[in-house]
Amino acid sequence: MLHVWNWQCWTILILSTCHISSSYRLYMEIMKCAYGERGSLTATCTNVNTASFFKSTSYRFDHLDETLQCQNCSLKTVEPNTFDISGNQIKRLILKNSNINELQQRAFVGLVFLRDLDLSSNNIKMIHPGTFAGVKKIELVNLKNNSLVLLSNDGFVELGNLDTLVLSENKIAVLELNAFNGLKNLRVLRLNQNQITNVTAVFNNLTSLQYLDLSDNSISTLKGVEFENLTSLLELNFDRNKIKSLPSLEFNCMSNLELLGLSNNLITTIEASAFQGLNKLETLDLGNNQISTVPEKTFRSLYNLINMNLTGNLLDVFQLSRFAGLPKLRILNISRNQIEDIDVTGIFPLHDLHTLDLSFNNLTDLNYVILLHRMPRLSYLALQNNYWPCDLEDDMNKYFSGENFKFILFDNKNGSIICNENFKKEAKEEKIDAIQRVYQLTVDETTHSSMIILYLIVIVLAVVVVLLSIGQYRISKELHFNSILPRRRATSEVKLLQSDIREEENDFMR
Repeated sequence: MLHVWNWQCWTILILSTCHISSSYRLYMEIMKCAYGERGSLTATCTNVNTASFFKSTSYRFDHLDETLQCQNCSLKTVEPNTFDISGNQIKRLILKNSNINELQQRAFVGLVFLRDLDLSSNNIKMIHPGTFAGVKKIELVNLKNNSLVLLSNDGFVELGNLDTLVLSENKIAVLELNAFNGLKNLRVLRLNQNQITNVTAVFNNLTSLQYLDLSDNSISTLKGVEFENLTSLLELNFDRNKIKSLPSLEFNCMSNLELLGLSNNLITTIEASAFQGLNKLETLDLGNNQISTVPEKTFRSLYNLINMNLTGNLLDVFQLSRFAGLPKLRILNISRNQIEDIDVTGIFPLHDLHTLDLSFNNLTDLNYVILLHRMPRLSYLALQNNYWPCDLEDDMNKYFSGENFKFILFDNKNGSIICNENFKKEAKEEKIDAIQRVYQLTVDETTHSSMIILYLIVIVLAVVVVLLSIGQYRISKELHFNSILPRRRATSEVKLLQSDIREEENDFMR
C-alpha cells in the first residue's frame, strides 16, 4: 500500500513539473521580441506583462533596433532600470496602450540614445521628479490620453533638450508654478482637452516656446501677466474655453505671434488695447462669442493681419471704420451676427480685402456700389440668409456682368428663395438717394481728411526748412567769426612788435 502511495506521489510530482515547464515555455513563447521587416530598424515585443522581461529576454538588441514598440502589453508599472538593456541604441520607444499606471523614478535609465517617447493612451496619473533621469537627449514626449490630474514641480526638469511635449486629453486641473522648470528648449506644448481653470505665470520660463495649445479647457479669466516672457510664441490657441473678457495689454509681449485663437468662449468685453503689440499677427479668430461692440482702435496695431473671424457674435452694425488700419486684411467673416446696417464711412478703405462674409444676418438692403468702392479688390461676397429685395440679384448680375466677382445672395438649397417682394420702387429710389448722399459725404470727408493731412505735411516741411535755415545761418556766422579772429590776433601781435622796436630805439638814442 505504501509502495502504491509513493508511486502516485512521484507520478503527480513528475506531471506537475512537466506542466510547469510546459507553461513556462508557453509563457515565454507568448512574451517575445522579434525584429521587424528587413530595413525597418524596429523591434517589436508582444504580450509583455512584466517590466523585468526586457532585460531577461533572449532577444539581443543592437544598432539596428532604433525603434522598440510594445504590442498587447500590460506593464502596469515601469520600474527603475526597466530598459537598462546592454548594447541597445534605441532612439524611439513606443509604449502606447500598454496599461501603464505608474512611472517610477529612473524608469528609463539605460536608454541613452532615446529621442522619442510615446506613452499615450495609458492610465498614468502622476509624473514624479526623477522619472526621466538619465535620458537627457529626449526631444519628444507624448502623454496624450492618460489620467494626469496635476503637473507637479520639476516633473520634467531633466529634459533640457525636449522640443515637443504632448499632454492633451488628460484630466489636468492644476499646473504648479514650476511644472515646466528646466524646459529651456521646449518649442511645442499641447495642453488641449484638459480641465485647466487658471494658468497664472506657469509658462514664463518657456522662452523658446512657439506653439501653445490651451483649447478645450475651463479657463475663465486672463489677468495680463500670463505670458510676459513668451517672446518667441508664434501660435496661441484658447478656443473653447470660458473666457469672458480680454484685458488691456494681455498679449503685449508676443511681438512674433502669428495666430491667436479665441473662438467659442464667452467674451463680451474687449479692452481697446487688448491686442496692442501683436504687430506680426496674421490670423485672429474671435468667432462664436458674445461680442456686441468693438471699441474704436481695437485692431489698429494689427498691421499684418490677413484673416479675421467674427462669426457668431452679437454685432448689429458693420462699421468699416473699426477695421481701418488693417492694410493687409484679405478675409473678413462677420456672418451669423445681428447686423442690420452697414456703415461705410471712414478715412481708410480696405484695399486688400478679397473675401467678405455677411451671411446669416438681418440685412434688408445693400448698396454694393459704395461697398465695392471701399473694398476695391473684393472678389467674393457671401450674402445668403438675409432678407433681400427680390430684384437685388438681377441688379447685381447686371452690374457685375463680365467682371471677376462672385457673390451669393440667396441660399437655394431647398429649391426656394425667400426675399422681400414688398420693397417698393419708390422706397428703393429713396434708399439709393440716401446712400448716394452718404457716399458723397464719405467722399467729402475723405477729401477733407486728405487735405488736412496734406496741410500738416506742408506745415511740417515748412518747420523743417525754417529750422535748417536757422541752423545754416548759425553755422555760417560761426565760420565768419572764426575767420576774423586770427586776423585780429595777428594785428595785435604786429602792433605789440612795433611797440617793442620803438622802445628799443628810444633806449638806444638815450
